[in-house]
Amino acid sequence: MANRTRARGDREPKGRTKSAILLFLAENGESTFTEVREHLQAQYNIRSTKDVKIHLAGLSADDGLALIEKIPHGSGNANSYRIRGGFNGLKRLHNYLNAQGGVPALMKTRYFLDYTASKEFTTKVRTNIVRNQLLELYEGMLDDAGHARILAMLKGVDPEDREAMTAWMKRVRGGDRDDTLSNSFLAMVDLLKEGDIDLLGEIFLDILRLMGPDFSSPVLREFSALMSDLNMNMEELKMVSDVQRISPGALDYLLNSSKNYRMFSPNVFLAYVFSLILQAPGENYALDSLPPVDYARYRRYAAAVPRYSQGSPIALIARSLFIADMIHGRLAVDEVPEETLRLIFS
Repeated sequence: MANRTRARGDREPKGRTKSAILLFLAENGESTFTEVREHLQAQYNIRSTKDVKIHLAGLSADDGLALIEKIPHGSGNANSYRIRGGFNGLKRLHNYLNAQGGVPALMKTRYFLDYTASKEFTTKVRTNIVRNQLLELYEGMLDDAGHARILAMLKGVDPEDREAMTAWMKRVRGGDRDDTLSNSFLAMVDLLKEGDIDLLGEIFLDILRLMGPDFSSPVLREFSALMSDLNMNMEELKMVSDVQRISPGALDYLLNSSKNYRMFSPNVFLAYVFSLILQAPGENYALDSLPPVDYARYRRYAAAVPRYSQGSPIALIARSLFIADMIHGRLAVDEVPEETLRLIFS
């Protein structure tokens, strides 16, 4: 994406102009058509107003690339443009620029640095991992051998809970949508298959808000402990935050993972708790209260299931992908900060 001059009549390589627009908006935020056009003229000698309009239309159209938003400002005022927000917006932007070799440049922009530092991004990364876990669990329930392995996880569960969970799985395997508990899980599977991480993340955040507005209630701590595979200590959290900004491989995993990584065990107890929470969600899963659930009990059950590692799987995966990128010279920076190296190799 280096600056270059272009003689009149020369054609830009396919995708070059669109990539230049995207990186400009990612660095400068919402910008007018005139600002975009002047940038392209100054940096790439692209002078055709018509061509700029065509590129902006293709980038903003819902039935096109849908990577940016067009913001009208009324008659006589220039439209402005900005990168589409949310996890899905970043994912689409990343995947488009990845095909153009533009991801390292994206990883240096203000938009990228601000969004990947947000609690929203961290929550939706975890939402995507939970999605992968629960879809694999559902597929395992439908498979006889997988179903047997899941039942074996209930060996140490209190008899009453084991009976209830076994009956729930039987109804899920039978596709029973008349029963509220199995239907809540099947409806959640429908949403998971759609893959809208922004929507799933908002539902997940609604659940967390109802557990405690300040995200520090005892109930929320028990619920978080139930998802032990997703929890990181402060050093691991800082390491992953640093790595996702400089390792294209780690970033690609956090954005695009669509299968359950082998280090994450299918969590049948989390799936059952979600079913208990969502069995009466109201219209469009808009929760206004939570049913009473003994999260601590299911957390204890989940803690008894053997784990592949005592460390956070997310941290271990991010570290391994960083090291691979470092070995092959694919990092987005020329020099890794000493503190980041300490966190990675400690």
